[in-house]
Amino acid sequence: MRRSFIIGLALVATACGPPVVTYDRPPTTSTRPSTTSTTAPDVPTTIPDEPSTADPDDTQWAYQEWSVLSDVDPYDAVWGDPGMMVLGYSRLGFDDSPMANGLWLFDGETWSGTMLSEVTIPDEYGFTPDVTDLVWFGGRYLAFLMGDTTTTPGRASMLTSSDGLNWDLEYLGSALAAALPAGLYATPESPPWPGSSAATQASIHGNEITVAGWAVLGGPGEGSVSVPVIWRSTDGRTWSTTALPNANFDNEWASDVSIGPLGYLVEVAGPVHQSASFWYSPDGEDWTYIGDRFDAESRMLVSMAVGEGALLALMMDLENDTQPTSLWRSTNGLDWEEVEPPFRLEPPPDGYPAASLANSRKGLVAIVATSGGNDLWRTIDGLTWVALPSISLPNGEPPGRLTLAVASSTGNHLSLTTAAPGMVARWTEAAETRDVVLVSYDDVLNVRSSAGVANEIVATLSPATTGVVLTGRASAAGSSIWVEIITNEGTGWVNGYYLSVQDSAANPFSETIGVDLIGELAAVFAGRGDLTELGSRRGIFVAHHDRAKAFKSLDGLLTDPTLHMWAGTGCSAEECPDETPKRTFAKGVADSFLSAWNDDDRLISVDNVIPGGNGMLVESIVPTEFANLHFVAVKDPGDHPEYGGTDWFTWYVYFTYEDGVPVVLGMSIDQWAP
Repeated sequence: MRRSFIIGLALVATACGPPVVTYDRPPTTSTRPSTTSTTAPDVPTTIPDEPSTADPDDTQWAYQEWSVLSDVDPYDAVWGDPGMMVLGYSRLGFDDSPMANGLWLFDGETWSGTMLSEVTIPDEYGFTPDVTDLVWFGGRYLAFLMGDTTTTPGRASMLTSSDGLNWDLEYLGSALAAALPAGLYATPESPPWPGSSAATQASIHGNEITVAGWAVLGGPGEGSVSVPVIWRSTDGRTWSTTALPNANFDNEWASDVSIGPLGYLVEVAGPVHQSASFWYSPDGEDWTYIGDRFDAESRMLVSMAVGEGALLALMMDLENDTQPTSLWRSTNGLDWEEVEPPFRLEPPPDGYPAASLANSRKGLVAIVATSGGNDLWRTIDGLTWVALPSISLPNGEPPGRLTLAVASSTGNHLSLTTAAPGMVARWTEAAETRDVVLVSYDDVLNVRSSAGVANEIVATLSPATTGVVLTGRASAAGSSIWVEIITNEGTGWVNGYYLSVQDSAANPFSETIGVDLIGELAAVFAGRGDLTELGSRRGIFVAHHDRAKAFKSLDGLLTDPTLHMWAGTGCSAEECPDETPKRTFAKGVADSFLSAWNDDDRLISVDNVIPGGNGMLVESIVPTEFANLHFVAVKDPGDHPEYGGTDWFTWYVYFTYEDGVPVVLGMSIDQWAP
């Protein structure tokens, strides 16, 4: 929360005198065309709001911990809007053994559990289907199920919930017949009939989710075979189905999937491919078998991830006890090479390497369990690695094995989760965020499918939106820089011109900084100097009882003889052009500001408005375009005896951060209105 304080004389909210009459006008707006227009103007590329390109070792971890019901053994966890959702076994006290599995939601205060037996259909043997993966996508928790949960064949099933308490049973798609290879098993003994199907693992990138699994062909009983299948969706409700194009299906299933900017990787397991077997697709439609590209027959997959600069597969060598793991890299999904990682994996007591790969917003991450905790590494290309800061519990001790280290489903922000009986802990990579600026109260900022105003609008941001999460990607479109962001609808692109940095961790805005900057501004105004150093690279926007006027060229602005219309309190310049005085920027803004600054009784306020009699409503004093910015107010309280205090006025100066330094982005005025 911003600090609020007033320096100077005691402030009286309402001036004495006649009844208060406020000029009820909307907040001032920008002179730019509406952001909803598909022909929105381009803006200069010299904006300060491009995502950071700093080395990835500057990661900061945000820590959260939840106490779990004592009789629950968690084995998966995911964060969603309602809270932390934990998947685990409930111990019922019989020899301390797992007896049933369920889903538990922690909403910040209490745990609420749902046993799977309450919301699923048992199979023909009476067993409750297992949950194979749990994600948050499209505003809902999705829990994918292993096992046939319906008498309707050919549809993998999942449990869905928007609140984490009430669950519905849904299916990933219609009958699979159309997706299966033509003529496959088309014999009287084994007709092409899709039997039961199941989902195994899900992967999310941007606004798409892909699920791996299988479908059973040939009908129930002997002679049936399983076929590896993937399902894809952009909303988690409507699904497309694809069977992997292998001509030698023989009881195989898609056991893992990873998607990212460079395409799709799917691992297939079964009797034919006991070790790693992989398919790659650049678009999710056309698939190529690549298991033979990196000698996969003697290796087992540990983890895989698809990034923007490389595809990585971490393998365990089944025939090499001295070097049990190897790392493989590709830039196109088809050509693979073994590379030397900066870490070494030793088989843990259970014989399976404790490591995983994840796609974070700054690159691919390897999480490696060690005897002393966990080593974390990040890479863009799979060749150059940077060690990330270690994570620890509040007492400074390293956590246990990060068995659930995955990229968050809310937009490629790395979440590291460890679960043990009685506890779930989570470390989240601090997101890089921005706030919306320069968008008027009656407008919105469009989020588009790709960079550029010609692309489809996929979402909108309100003028006062804060905490806009960046993915780290930027792209030039015309003369503008666009940045990719994360919304409730998925990822999209906005013009970075309308995003602002409100603060700097190394140089946070404060009373001292604000007052010093105002003093510097007054000195430049008085000396008719150069505003370039103090002003934003966007320019300075001035709301003088009217729509904000943009002054983009700051060099020489204070000596520029150009006359501008400065509206009064009763009528806008557009409505009353003949009654609106015309003055230079120096006379209309600089000298007016200096009049308040040089007043012996001036009031100065940082991040707190100073209302006055017959002025604007408190909630309207700060124009919407500047609502997300720090500001300093300078008020002349009005002490001329002839006017009885009605000559008060207040200038507000608004700051944004560029390159870690606060600069002036906007100014507005409030004063007595007749």
